[in-house]
Amino acid sequence: WSMFEASPSPDAAALLANQMLPLFYASFSHPDPGVAEPAVDTAAKIVAAAGKLLRAAKRGGPPPDPLGTLSVQLPRVLDAACARMKYPPRDPYFGMRPDADSSDTDDDAEAHRHSLRKLYVRIVRIAPDACLERCRAALENAWRSSDPSETEAALRLLYHHPEGTAGRGVKAGAAADK
Repeated sequence: WSMFEASPSPDAAALLANQMLPLFYASFSHPDPGVAEPAVDTAAKIVAAAGKLLRAAKRGGPPPDPLGTLSVQLPRVLDAACARMKYPPRDPYFGMRPDADSSDTDDDAEAHRHSLRKLYVRIVRIAPDACLERCRAALENAWRSSDPSETEAALRLLYHHPEGTAGRGVKAGAAADK
């Protein structure tokens, strides 16, 4: 991602990034953790780039953002990461997950969820209000559906939100007023 930002031609970098982003999002949201896990590193770089842009905006003014890192990519990464935090549904008759016959698969999935949790905490550090709003939306969706994995994922988002705001003196902002 930093290669695109440092490109001497922002238009060429934006064109190349826009050609590669659909592949990134397809792999990041893939149900197999072995396919999705390598994309977490790219997602972390997008989050880091968004953090740099926000810090630069606080110092002086909004820097150019030809890749749409703040306005487009950060919300998409947040939504994809939140959607991937859900556990697969259980078998209603046996109470097992569909892939319960392989402990390696379960370990890979747990490691992937751990990476997603760390990514979510990084996103909370740079955009706490957006993450809190996403938590609220996830809780509303979980309330409407009777799917336990939706509820579990929404509660996990809410549970991990303070990790990103710890020690930052985050005040109740616009998200708390809603």
